[in-house]
Amino acid sequence: MSACQCPPLSEDPAVALVERILEEAAFRSGAEQPLPDERVTATHAIWLCACETMDDSPVWLIYVTEDGGIGWRRLGESDLSAVVDATHLTGCHPDPSGVLKWLRGEWPYPWPGRGRGDFPDHAFTCDELRRRLLRG
Repeated sequence: MSACQCPPLSEDPAVALVERILEEAAFRSGAEQPLPDERVTATHAIWLCACETMDDSPVWLIYVTEDGGIGWRRLGESDLSAVVDATHLTGCHPDPSGVLKWLRGEWPYPWPGRGRGDFPDHAFTCDELRRRLLRG
């Protein structure tokens, strides 16, 4: 008896582009990046579960460090509260291409519909992160 060998899920093509932009923004900001298992302290943070795709999708945490730099990481299965302590925290479930458009400055928000979102802190936090990501 053999087990079903399902092919591994592929990542959405936008994922690599998103992570390249995030990596460049973090490098430009000069912020010291915490170790992968270290808790992040941030002024503004957004988690993006890029699950609106048929492909495998990551959960990203993008944040502003206390010294004003940009940081990011892929999140695993851990509870968000165990990973980040942020003054302003929001999140959503966008398509990876929506995240890419947001990072490139083409959309004001990463989520579908490009509206302000359902919670007051959504727009405020996204605006601050977008401003810092596009600077430089």
